[in-house]
Amino acid sequence: GLGLAALQTNMADNAMRDHGATSLENMLYVNGLGFWIVLVFASVVDGKAAIDYMLHTEHALGLLIARSLTFYLGAFAFTELTRHSGATPATSVATARKALTVMLSFVAFPDDKPFSGWFLGGILTFIAAIGLELKSRIEKKRR
Repeated sequence: GLGLAALQTNMADNAMRDHGATSLENMLYVNGLGFWIVLVFASVVDGKAAIDYMLHTEHALGLLIARSLTFYLGAFAFTELTRHSGATPATSVATARKALTVMLSFVAFPDDKPFSGWFLGGILTFIAAIGLELKSRIEKKRR
């Protein structure tokens, strides 16, 4: 999953930077392709269950629309960040957002998720990666 996300981000960066594609064009093609992939996969794996759920669950369509809109806004913000700053900073920001979400989940749901050394190791590794990225950018500016 992460490899495909990185590939998509680098391709979007290349299309917008080198070929003049707009953020909306990029999102149309990427999400259009994703729509068809998900549609085929969902139809094969659990199409009937999904249709039953949508037909028999109150507010399911409203929740799906709200989720889709928030995902769209997040994807558009990520695409704009990629266009203005490049793939690496955009991916760093997205990863930081995910890390903060996980850390906040420990605060919001302390009984459901015991904190372990693995989480601490992941946090320290993430902080080290940000530090190395910043060090690399500072060294590039000095040259």
